[in-house]
Amino acid sequence: MAGFASLRARERPVFYKEVPVPFMRTGKGYWALVRHADVSEASRHPDIFSSEPSATSIPDFPPYMARYFGSLINMDDPRHAKIRRIVSRAFTPKMLAKTEGDIRRRAIGTGPYKLKEWKHSSRIVLEANPKYRTIAFPTSTDPIHAELMRSMRGKPLPQIGVIEISLIDEELPLLLEFEREKLDYVEFTTSVATRLVEEDGKLNAALAQRGIRYHPIPRSFTSFVYFNMEDPVVGGMTREHIALRRAIMFAFDTATLAKTVYGGLAIPANQLIPPGVSGHDPKLPLKSLYNPANARTLLDRFGYDKHDADGFRLATDGRTLTITMLTRPDRDMRDTETLWKKNMEAVSIRTAFRELQFQEMSKAAFAGQYQVLQGMSWGGSPLGTGIFRQLYGREPPAMNKARFSLAEYDIALEQFMHLPTGPEQLAPARRMSEIALAYAPMVPTVVRLVNGFSQPWLQGCYPSPFWYYWKYYDIDLARRRKAPS
Repeated sequence: MAGFASLRARERPVFYKEVPVPFMRTGKGYWALVRHADVSEASRHPDIFSSEPSATSIPDFPPYMARYFGSLINMDDPRHAKIRRIVSRAFTPKMLAKTEGDIRRRAIGTGPYKLKEWKHSSRIVLEANPKYRTIAFPTSTDPIHAELMRSMRGKPLPQIGVIEISLIDEELPLLLEFEREKLDYVEFTTSVATRLVEEDGKLNAALAQRGIRYHPIPRSFTSFVYFNMEDPVVGGMTREHIALRRAIMFAFDTATLAKTVYGGLAIPANQLIPPGVSGHDPKLPLKSLYNPANARTLLDRFGYDKHDADGFRLATDGRTLTITMLTRPDRDMRDTETLWKKNMEAVSIRTAFRELQFQEMSKAAFAGQYQVLQGMSWGGSPLGTGIFRQLYGREPPAMNKARFSLAEYDIALEQFMHLPTGPEQLAPARRMSEIALAYAPMVPTVVRLVNGFSQPWLQGCYPSPFWYYWKYYDIDLARRRKAPS
């Protein structure tokens, strides 16, 4: 608000040059109109002050993107006025009052299920949409899916007429309902799941004998340790600085992080992209990068071989070397700090910690006010582009928190972006992960898991982190009736 007040206090509107945005054409710039009179005047002259093609963003989208992201706001009169008159009729106070009583029960859309009932914080009931098309179970050439596909071959889908979703916040009651066979499928994100899974990550033998199936679902986010490339101690592209970052990468035991800090509900990461996301290399075994011997060799070879009186390594210039991590003050991060300190001291590196609440930690990270950062993950999309963009040289610090820039990486990302989603993208994806691990501006640590469990009578169950698979499920009613409960 203070910024707008400052602009309004000026004698005339201010002109700004556009900041380059990756993959978008840089425009000529824009005027900041912040007074009511100025905005009203501009609105009356669409021939001079156009809202097209994209008034809601500073860079102008190319036509094909403008059509996709377009809205009423991105239209000029007379088209804007015409469409607005049509839309506004449905949003008068009188029309809204008519829908107030049943707005939550109105099913919208053309999907396989419609909303039948919704009890706030308690229950959702969906019923099959009779107008939905008949589909077949998806095909796959992966041998791991062979039995699943065989069991669903030839079934017209959707098969299930009603889906009841129980909204149970606490996971222990959820577990009890599943054990009582009142729920066909459950997901756990806390250590409650370890009651059903052995230490080796396999389903408890007694449960497996009953026919219960375990579905460990990798989340579409990778957790990272970020290094500030502008920091004089850990940043830079000299051989000794690269060696220090790589040594820290090898010294951090992410397998123990996954097992102890996250209670086995995570898998160690050795590439940027998590499983199930475009750009992930399925041929690369999932294993920790932990190798303390490599860490010591790098430190000794590149000038960190001298120690102080306490046995900690000195910097290459002989000064005290302390690696300070920016993190959050919560239980998982405190446990991570304990492991990090133990691992770093094992290779004779002194550590310190700076704890901030998540919002303040994020601000400090975006402002470059950190040395090493832990406690942030990135992802959430079936496309790996967002994760890869974190190291793209033209990205602002809000995205490129490491402030990394390397032409070879940028070229690989641009190649990845221009290829169709699928196997063709793997070559540039591998190259980006290789560069990230070679220069270590951003090191992958773990991918968290959602732990799904299904009853033996639930068929077609192969959950995804991105969407609900309900339309592909079926129930073996005869087997369910034979259940002991």
